[in-house]
Amino acid sequence: MDPFEATLDQLAAERKRLDDLLDDALEQFAHFEEVMNPRMKAASPDELPALMAERGLMEDALGIVELVEQIDVIRERMAVLKG
Repeated sequence: MDPFEATLDQLAAERKRLDDLLDDALEQFAHFEEVMNPRMKAASPDELPALMAERGLMEDALGIVELVEQIDVIRERMAVLKG
């Protein structure tokens, strides 16, 4: 959906959809962190970069940053339409 051609109702529906996706992604990431945290605490300094990279890959796979960015665009557009 192009947020610059959507109505306020369409934007609100899309924001809710994206919020739900973000909630799900954050829940999955929290479960991942429960497993990752003990691994990071037990890791040697040499192992930490690989674990941080693994964490970043998971965050990317879940699309958390992209979802937040899309929500921000919709939030800004809704503010403009509301005047």
